[in-house]
Amino acid sequence: MKTIGIIGFGKVGQYLAHRINTASDLQLMWVCSAHLSTGESNFATTIYNNVKEIAELPDITIISTLDKDIIPTAALLVEKFTHNLANHLFLHTSGSNGSGILFELTKYGASIAAAHPFQTISTNSTDLQIPFAVECDKADALKLKELIFQLGGSSHFLSHKAKQNKPLYHAVSVAASNYVRAAIELSKQLADEVGIDHKAFLQPILQQTVRNAFDDKEITGPIARNDVATIQKHILSLSDHPTLLNSYAHFAIGLLELLHHKGSIAQVDYDTLHSMLTHAHTNSKKNSVEKIILGLGNYGGKYMYTRHNIGFVVTSNILLRCDSQWITEDGIADYAEVNIAGHKIVLARPLTYMNNSGKAAKWLLDKYKLFTDNLLVIVDEYNFPIGKVHLKTSGSDGKHNGVASVIKELGTTKFHRLRCGIDKNFGPNQLVEYVLSPFSPEEQASLYLMLNKAVEAVECYVKNGRNIGLSMSIINSMP
Repeated sequence: MKTIGIIGFGKVGQYLAHRINTASDLQLMWVCSAHLSTGESNFATTIYNNVKEIAELPDITIISTLDKDIIPTAALLVEKFTHNLANHLFLHTSGSNGSGILFELTKYGASIAAAHPFQTISTNSTDLQIPFAVECDKADALKLKELIFQLGGSSHFLSHKAKQNKPLYHAVSVAASNYVRAAIELSKQLADEVGIDHKAFLQPILQQTVRNAFDDKEITGPIARNDVATIQKHILSLSDHPTLLNSYAHFAIGLLELLHHKGSIAQVDYDTLHSMLTHAHTNSKKNSVEKIILGLGNYGGKYMYTRHNIGFVVTSNILLRCDSQWITEDGIADYAEVNIAGHKIVLARPLTYMNNSGKAAKWLLDKYKLFTDNLLVIVDEYNFPIGKVHLKTSGSDGKHNGVASVIKELGTTKFHRLRCGIDKNFGPNQLVEYVLSPFSPEEQASLYLMLNKAVEAVECYVKNGRNIGLSMSIINSMP
């Protein structure tokens, strides 16, 4: 029986652990993950939180960490097990890196390999026969093939050309999964907008599209036949939905470029369509709101400068900097469309009171046709001292009624939060009274600095756009 250890316990690590536990000739010796504690893995095995804690090496160690952590992980393994690496196999599951990224381990007699699951891994992937793209020495080929078979997968050994350009190989899987999924998401959004059942309409056409693609049938549709009039109708129908128009134009331009590269479309037709689609894309970006910044609080003068109203104060300060004014609509929210560093943003504050903040969040997202990851909620946080601001991408409500309402109304925890410290100077059963109280004179200096910091954090968040990791790095390290 071969023993296995897994370092990294994301979706791939969890999938592998499940398959190892169902294999008769494999034993999961341990799992190593910084974010896992005993009892959380659903597997009867030893849990380590870092490589330095690992007591013994198994026959095979699988590194399924983020790509950026593979080399540091290999270095820690060398440091910990310098003279015990011989005759052990180490493999990583990255698609864009070759096995050579683990080269340091070979200096001490270890074998190395890469085995990338060519599939989108999710909670329902456990019964799939997943193809693995394998890169290893010939001496380990049989061992890898047997392991992957026991994991319920199939082995496909990469050609020399593929091994020489692993990022391009990885782009194949990304295009086939993530980008196809993006096209499906756009189709679902369009179906919802026009009021048709996307499950009934989309599944059959998608299945036929896949069959056509693998039967090498010609691409059809308005782009392929240079149907300018139809494309213009599509663009016009989406003129009030800039986010959807932007995505539509992106995909249309992408298809146009591929057809042009294949020589399937005449140059004059390409030029006409490209100009029209580029214009539509540019206009959609120019007029589209990119993000909603929602400051939580209670409406009314008596609440305005209480601890619970930090979100109101921050958004009001940004509004003043932008020389704009609130618009009140439907009694749900005050809002204003402003420009921050060249980006069109909506500032808002609910009129629904704190415990119904989610109604305002949903109304705004629906109004501007935005997804929840375009929403930043600014809230007070009593677990932080006054002066601290912290950006968080998702998570529980943290016992904050406003955040709980947003989660309930949106049906997801996946929206961004900027948490501003209000300190924790209250006793048992005094939380409500505390958050509804004003800041003391002694706290004003720290409050002033934090408000400026929060405004800077929002500007940073907006400027960095989709690069939320960079925004977190900058904001969460603010002194």
